[in-house]
Amino acid sequence: MLKALIVSGSHRAQSQSGRVAKTLCQHFLPAHFSSITIHDLSEMDLPFWDEAVWDDASPWDAKLERVRRDQREADALIFVCPEWNGMAPPRLKNYFLFGDTGSLEDKPALIVAISAGVGGAYVVSELRSSGYKNTKLCYIPEHVIIRDVENSLTTAPQFAGDPIAERCRYAIRKLARYADALSEVRSQGSEPGAYPYGM
Repeated sequence: MLKALIVSGSHRAQSQSGRVAKTLCQHFLPAHFSSITIHDLSEMDLPFWDEAVWDDASPWDAKLERVRRDQREADALIFVCPEWNGMAPPRLKNYFLFGDTGSLEDKPALIVAISAGVGGAYVVSELRSSGYKNTKLCYIPEHVIIRDVENSLTTAPQFAGDPIAERCRYAIRKLARYADALSEVRSQGSEPGAYPYGM
C-alpha cells in the first residue's frame, strides 16, 4: 500500500497550486496510493531555515516534526509549483532544507508546474537542478506543466476532454511504478554517514 505526499508550493491562500494539489488528491492519486497527505506551504507557517535547526532541543523541532514524519512515511512525492517571475517560490526551496537525513532519500518525485499564462517550464528546470543534492530525492523523467491553470482541471469528476487530466493520470501511474521499484532500493538500506552530502 503506497503513500503519497503532495507539497503545494505557493505562499498564497486560495492559490491555484492548492486547488490543483487537492484535485490530484481527490480524483487522481487514489487509484494508485492508499494514503495521501498534503503539505500546503501557505498554511504550515514553517520558519525560514537558519543554523538553529541543528541545535539539540531546537525550538524548531515541534514545528518540523510533522514535516519530517510525513516525509519519512511517504513512498512518493508530488511538488505542485507555481512559476513566479520564472522561479520557484522561496518557501518551496526552503522546504527542502528541513528533512531528516534520509527522509527523502531514494524516493521518486513528480513535478507539476503551473502557470496562469503559458509559462511553467522554468520551474521544472530549476527543481530538477536543485533541491535533490543532499536530500537524494529522485525526480522521475516525466513531469506535468499546467498552463492557463485557472481553466484546467475544472470539470471534476470525469474531466471529459481535458488533455491535462490524461497527462496527470499518465504521470501518476508512472510515479506509482517508480515508488514500487525504489522501495526495493530502500529496503536494501542506505549507508548513513558515508556520504551525507552530494557532490
